[in-house]
Amino acid sequence: MARAPLPPSLQEIQNPTSVQAHVTALKELKHEIIGHEQRKELVVHHGILPLLVRNLGDEEGSQSDELNEIRTQSIQIIGSLAHGGLAFIHPLLAAGVLRPLLAHLSLATHPARVVVEALRATYAITEALNTDIMSPIETSPMVRVCWDLYGAKTVENLKEILAQRETGPSVDEQITLSMKMIRLTIWTPALGEALSRQYSAMLVKTGVLDLLASRLASLVVKMGQQVPEHIDPAVEATMLPPPPEASLRYLLEALSCVTRYSAYRSLRLLYSTSMLAVFPMASNSTQQTSAEDLSFADQTAPPTITTNPLDTLLPKLQAVQSKNEHSFSKAFPALQSFVTPSELSRMPTFGDGQTAISSRMISSADEFGSPLIAWLLLVARNSLDLKRLAALDLLTHLYSALDHKVIDSWAESPRNRDRTLAFLVVPLLVRIIESSNAIGKTNQLDYMSLSSSDISRNQQIKEYAPEILGILVNDCPTLQKAAVDAHAIKLLCQMLKKSFDPVSTNRKVMWSPVGYEAAPELEYDKTCNLGPASLAPEAVHVLKCRASALKALSAIAQKEDSYRKAVIEQGIMTCLVDSLVPYPDPQADAMETGKEKDGNPNFVAVEACILATALSRSVSNLRTSLIDGGIARPIFELMNSGDAEVRAAATDTVTNLLLRFSPMRDELLALGIVKLLCQLAHSSESKQRISALWALKHITDSALPDIKKSIIEELGAGWLTQIMSGDASQHSSHRSQLATPNAAGERVDILNDEEPTMDVDDVSDDTFSEYNERGVSRQVPSVPAQYKVRLMAIKHEEESPKIRAEKDDVRVQEQALDIVRNAISEAAPSQPEMIDFLLATLGSARLFECLENKLRPSRSQSAYPAAHTASHNMPAGKRPTLTTPGGSGLSISNNRNTIDQFPLHLYSHATLLENVMFILVHIANGTVSHKHILLNLTLTLPPPNFFSSPASMSALPSRFIDLLLPLFSHPNRKIRVVCCWFVHNILWQEDKSDEADTRRRAMELKQRGFEEAIKRCTGDVDLDVRERARSCVDIWGRLLGEGEDRRGNRVWSENRYKAQPHFHGITLGRMTLFARTGAYFGAAAGIFALFFFADIPRVRKDIIEKIPIVGDLHKNEIAPEDNPF
Repeated sequence: MARAPLPPSLQEIQNPTSVQAHVTALKELKHEIIGHEQRKELVVHHGILPLLVRNLGDEEGSQSDELNEIRTQSIQIIGSLAHGGLAFIHPLLAAGVLRPLLAHLSLATHPARVVVEALRATYAITEALNTDIMSPIETSPMVRVCWDLYGAKTVENLKEILAQRETGPSVDEQITLSMKMIRLTIWTPALGEALSRQYSAMLVKTGVLDLLASRLASLVVKMGQQVPEHIDPAVEATMLPPPPEASLRYLLEALSCVTRYSAYRSLRLLYSTSMLAVFPMASNSTQQTSAEDLSFADQTAPPTITTNPLDTLLPKLQAVQSKNEHSFSKAFPALQSFVTPSELSRMPTFGDGQTAISSRMISSADEFGSPLIAWLLLVARNSLDLKRLAALDLLTHLYSALDHKVIDSWAESPRNRDRTLAFLVVPLLVRIIESSNAIGKTNQLDYMSLSSSDISRNQQIKEYAPEILGILVNDCPTLQKAAVDAHAIKLLCQMLKKSFDPVSTNRKVMWSPVGYEAAPELEYDKTCNLGPASLAPEAVHVLKCRASALKALSAIAQKEDSYRKAVIEQGIMTCLVDSLVPYPDPQADAMETGKEKDGNPNFVAVEACILATALSRSVSNLRTSLIDGGIARPIFELMNSGDAEVRAAATDTVTNLLLRFSPMRDELLALGIVKLLCQLAHSSESKQRISALWALKHITDSALPDIKKSIIEELGAGWLTQIMSGDASQHSSHRSQLATPNAAGERVDILNDEEPTMDVDDVSDDTFSEYNERGVSRQVPSVPAQYKVRLMAIKHEEESPKIRAEKDDVRVQEQALDIVRNAISEAAPSQPEMIDFLLATLGSARLFECLENKLRPSRSQSAYPAAHTASHNMPAGKRPTLTTPGGSGLSISNNRNTIDQFPLHLYSHATLLENVMFILVHIANGTVSHKHILLNLTLTLPPPNFFSSPASMSALPSRFIDLLLPLFSHPNRKIRVVCCWFVHNILWQEDKSDEADTRRRAMELKQRGFEEAIKRCTGDVDLDVRERARSCVDIWGRLLGEGEDRRGNRVWSENRYKAQPHFHGITLGRMTLFARTGAYFGAAAGIFALFFFADIPRVRKDIIEKIPIVGDLHKNEIAPEDNPF
């Protein structure tokens, strides 16, 4: 095939004879390649890209009109080539086009026309890169582009563009293109979550968010929809000019990308000075009178709620009745009701028949704290297409982020906020999805008659509307019910099925008699050869719709079994399994017709795993649909994926598939899941490590002893001990006084972390400083002083790498302790063997030292804030003292006082304490020798000196079990219950030969104060604690010859137990089986019977043997639900 001739204009560009001839040649070349893919390929093969970079390189040189024209024409050619698609982006980046292109965004050194063309070309590059859905994050070109795009100098140029006070078409286009680039380059699958968060935080810190907020505020004022009638002239003068209303969509999308998944960034938007001027936050007085503090007397007069203009533009909704309001019939409302009876009859009500409706009206503008959310709802209701979707997108992400960090200015109760969204937002989103799917469904000719812009707009709606619905209803039962009532499940399942229909592409390769290979000397030059093409646009659209539908379905099916059943009944199991199949070749070329079932990109596989996780929370689905669909093997294969997010999502799913009542457990064990999970548990990624340990915890529950031993050996005894400790090299003597040991050897209260006390004068973070020393952002104030302290506390908690690492470390320790706990939990002949194996493999000294460090309070508390001490009913600045039960001298009824005085800040987190106590309970459930091991353990360090000891213990040496005494007054009821179970197991008599030794154990515990602690618990506020404590009192009375029982009117009689041999031998086992499997009504019947007979001490002993994980179903039932906050 002949080689195509070199274009004449290209020769002139290579060796320009004059500036004017150079400009003319560039113009001719531009006109030749626009809209002609083959000519674009030809000029690339002949080395045009280095020449264009040469033209852009002299940015510090002369700024004459001729040179600016050369730059303009060169940038336009680059933009035209970028419109050719992903294949042209690779040589463009290889030629180094991006950095000189971004350098031309400076308004200070380049004319407006050059800046606009540079923005257009950069936007074309980012738009083409968004079609690259196959490249892994490590090699994604989008990462390289964003690295330069969000560099310090480029962000400074973007700020100059957004901060312009001039108006005109050129300025409006510059601002619009900047906002569109932010939307395209943040929170894309090609960039990943970590980098997206990093760049979003950077845009907030550099002041870009405040500039966008100022533009939005001025646009609201221009539309006349601000809340105050008059705005402070000084604040209004600082606002930037409003963009055109046509740019509102892009402005909302940019704000949504910057604030997404972050309470801090969301609050920065709400608390910005410009936004507070048009949408002030609800006042404290409104909070106190509008929500839960309405008494009956207050209902006789209208409430004093500040009127809001937005309320007149939104539908009226009745509030949910608060506990202080009286219920009235709609026919007979309260005197001077807030609404007339005719209005009441027209109000929508809940259909569940259980929610009491108040006569008050919900203030839609004030219920979310900021009227901005109500205004977004108003925009969504009055707009169409993508503008409506952009408003709902920002509304959803603001609500989703703030719902996990509830701001103190939210006036209404969560039920009223959910009620508003359930009536006004969820049905609107479902209707948008239905309308987008209906286009072209009835008449294909009508669809073909649509313009390309209409088709593109409809495709974007189909891609993003289900995703927004999924984010909105996630973790909210009320909104999930609203979505189901709006028939969202049927629509989304149809959408998922349709994504597997054959795709007809419009991509046509034109034949040419000449070839366009590169010249021989440029054959191996990356700047002269096209890169791999992206998937066909139609195929990319289908895959994005598939992922969006999966995301929405997983959010709806997150909690309710009935919703999971409805999803399964739509027949989507085949589609779900097909969505779990990845592409075998990540560098696959364009998808041909009928090939879309051959695989999925990583982001689709992740969403499919999340849906599988949601469906697997149902026991019925585990035993029927999921196993029939053959979901186990695809999930197992995804756990070997090279993508970290795919591996983590697949591990979360397999956690539920490994439950003891799952029929897929044996299949996964046969595939070698244990070895793979142990390898993943050693991952450096905390999320992956937690998921792998969680799955191993489920395997150790009710597994064969050989499997349990193989798990501990595969993990490594030293590694497991180190993980449980937080850091094996750090001893408790070097730990601080905070709550939980982390990997650095510090003790911090992670999961109950209190907001740090900060003084306004102490705020020195540059987040709130005037960002640009040259004055670009100085005219746009960021945040008023009264909000800075709260924002700094939220920012520190949300963005601090140290805090995130410490939280992850606590969860890793919890899962590691659970593995040990479940390994020895099952009451069977092999239990003593497993206990001995554990002590021998981990080392009894190392194991008990680790447990001791968890149980031991801090040795010093002088640095702890006095304010926290005062919160525990102790004088400020006074050392906390906790009298042990044996010497307290308090009556049983005063147990509440000791609980209130417990120094919670000195102990590890309650979850870790509970796991450690259950390990001790299971060891105490072993042989007599195991009981003596616990009783004879000595302390590695002296006992804490701030606890007073009973007089009976003064002559006794310190023992390990002395650390348990204060825990009988722990505020967490689960810890008090398990302390009683520990005493119960220690005092249990195996047979007649053990009688004398059991009495000695009882006397030892009594001398150390455990009997008084147990008696104190018989007056506990919790029923379970009282019953467990009374059974221990019965045993003490029998062993030590005390005739009075727990109520002083009868003694324990072993004949009560012996009279029911059939119950013990058969019925108890069956009821326990029901209780353990949690199967439908059998679980309720079994648990009820077990509680009924738990009053018999020996039967109570059998119950703890048969259900070793008492009252703790989450330890072996479901995988954790995803939450980025």
